[in-house]
Amino acid sequence: MERGKKFAVISLGLMFALGFVAGLAMGPFMTPTEGRTAPPQRTHQRRPSMTETLGTQLNLDEEQKQQLSEITEQTRERFSELRKEVSPRFKAIRTETHDRIRAILRPEQLETFERLVAEWDEKEQQRRKEMESRWKRPEQKAEGAPAQAEPAPAPTQGGGP
Repeated sequence: MERGKKFAVISLGLMFALGFVAGLAMGPFMTPTEGRTAPPQRTHQRRPSMTETLGTQLNLDEEQKQQLSEITEQTRERFSELRKEVSPRFKAIRTETHDRIRAILRPEQLETFERLVAEWDEKEQQRRKEMESRWKRPEQKAEGAPAQAEPAPAPTQGGGP
C-alpha cells in the first residue's frame, strides 16, 4: 500500500476510534432538554461493563481481568461510601432551598410547586433505580442477586433545582 493510502486508512481509523471514545465519555452528559423527551430505553440490550469493555479492547489475560474486576469493585465500594457521606448534606441543602422557595410563593403557586417537587422526586427515584441496575455485575443480573451498591434512599423534599 502506498504511503498516502496508508496514512488515509490510519487517519480514518483513528478518527473513528476517537469518535467512539468521545461518544462514550459524553454519553452521561447528553440529557434531553426542556420540552424534549428521551428516546425509548432499550431494556433488552445490556450495556457491557467497564471490565468487559476493557478486557476486550485491551486484550487482557485472565489474571489482568481478575485484577481489573477487583479494582472496579473496590472503586464501587469507595463511591458508595462517599455517597453515604455526602448525600445527607445534599438533601439538607435541597430541603432548605425548597423551604425558602415555599416561603415566597402565593397559595396557588405553592400548589404547582409541590406538584413539580413530586415530579422531580419521581424522576430522581427512577434515575437511581436505573443507576443501581447499571452497577450490577453481569452475574448479579443473571442470578437476580442484589446490587453491591447501597440502595438509594427515598428522596425527601425535591429532586430538582
